[in-house]
Amino acid sequence: MSETAESLVAAHDELWPEIAGHPFVLATGSGDLPGEAFGRWLVAEHWLLAGTRRLLGGLVLAAPDEYARDVVASAFDPVQVALDLFRHEAAIRALDLDDEPGPVTLGYTAYLLSTLHDGFEVALSALYAAEKARLDAWTAVRKQADATSPYRHFIDAWSSPAYKAWVATLDDLLGRVAVSGPSGGMYSAFGRVTRFEIDLWDAVHTGEGW
Repeated sequence: MSETAESLVAAHDELWPEIAGHPFVLATGSGDLPGEAFGRWLVAEHWLLAGTRRLLGGLVLAAPDEYARDVVASAFDPVQVALDLFRHEAAIRALDLDDEPGPVTLGYTAYLLSTLHDGFEVALSALYAAEKARLDAWTAVRKQADATSPYRHFIDAWSSPAYKAWVATLDDLLGRVAVSGPSGGMYSAFGRVTRFEIDLWDAVHTGEGW
């Protein structure tokens, strides 16, 4: 882990037990998560993933050099694969992915996109926070996940060696673009996104509405 990424995580280490032990994550691993809650997550995560693709586009435009641009652009194909998976699973469950997103989902997505106005390093920190939280959550639950869980393929996708390598590449890029360590804006973005991720799991687990 780069010193920059390590500093970001260490500054918010009190949130990591909530990530690995969140009831939504644990219930997904055991297979005990109600289908309605999983459906809410599919719809919310699809909305968020589509927003993340727009964030990636903004990062490509704002990248300081071609190496950084290549790193960010390498995510477009995997994101499309993930979107296609969500759309397939939603069709099986007769879910409408165009449903109005809940306030947490909408706020989370809007915040991610807003970080582009604060510069490449801040927006990259926001992206890294989202990816790091997902990787650590699903990697932790994978160790005790039921092999017969109907959600196992989602757990495997977000804890795979390929996904781990992507997060490690973002980690390295953070170290390259912020050699003096994180700025105050980077710390804020990382913390806010991590809390948004936890809030999103709360929302889909218990249900939310306007």
